[in-house]
Amino acid sequence: MKTKINTVVIPAAGTGSRLDPFTRFLPKELLGINGKPILQIIIDECLEAGIERFIFVTNSKKGLITRDLIKCDKKNVEFIYVIQDESNGLGDAVLRAKSLINDDFFAICLPDEFLFNQNGMKLVVDEFYKNGKNIILTTKEDAQDISKYGVVTGNDVLSSDEKMSIYKAVSVIEKPKNLEESRSSDRCIIGRYVLSRKIFDLLSSGNVGKNGEIQLTDSIASLLKEEDILNIDIKSSRLDCGNYMGFILANAACYIKDENQDFIKKINVILNDGKNTNK
Repeated sequence: MKTKINTVVIPAAGTGSRLDPFTRFLPKELLGINGKPILQIIIDECLEAGIERFIFVTNSKKGLITRDLIKCDKKNVEFIYVIQDESNGLGDAVLRAKSLINDDFFAICLPDEFLFNQNGMKLVVDEFYKNGKNIILTTKEDAQDISKYGVVTGNDVLSSDEKMSIYKAVSVIEKPKNLEESRSSDRCIIGRYVLSRKIFDLLSSGNVGKNGEIQLTDSIASLLKEEDILNIDIKSSRLDCGNYMGFILANAACYIKDENQDFIKKINVILNDGKNTNK
């Protein structure tokens, strides 16, 4: 019987310091993109992928991200909360969910990472149903930005079209300093994964990575030695809504799409000292 991806782990314990002072009063996951909380967007993305069980890794100071704060009409959807009060890396956050996951495979979704016009979670889940393997989502980033992300290497293209290419991963590298260290790969990980339970054994090994923390990417690199991992590389932009630039760009892009070009005209008015240069 085919494994169903029914559970997603959503790490949400961060304090959101990059969005201070907003996050002094409201968890960053509840900040809005075009009037819709970031967390609502993520939950809708996962629901569309067929996921109904949500494990939120949060911290006690933020309080619970309760169901009444978001819209979810499905009665069989389950919200579970796990506490991570001490920040010890993304790998540690995922590890906190170990006792709650019995399925052979599960999903991970990072709420900071926003994809415009793309359901990244549905992509990885659908590909898992086709191949039954670990799946990582990536997109290409400029050379000067690859040090911010985990990078996937491997040039064996399994399929390709105008929207994405699928590769067999050869290695996974946590935040390489440059293209040389990334083995010339610019395919940077987006926070959408389907991984096997084996990842918990590797996270539990006690190995620490960069910044003295338990890094998920390091354990995925170890997993790759034992199991196949496929990499979906999409031709789409990723916006990091955990900082002001990404948060503002996400709002602007959605507003222009949903409203009209009047938004651009008004921005031009502001930038040009009140003089509408489009007239």
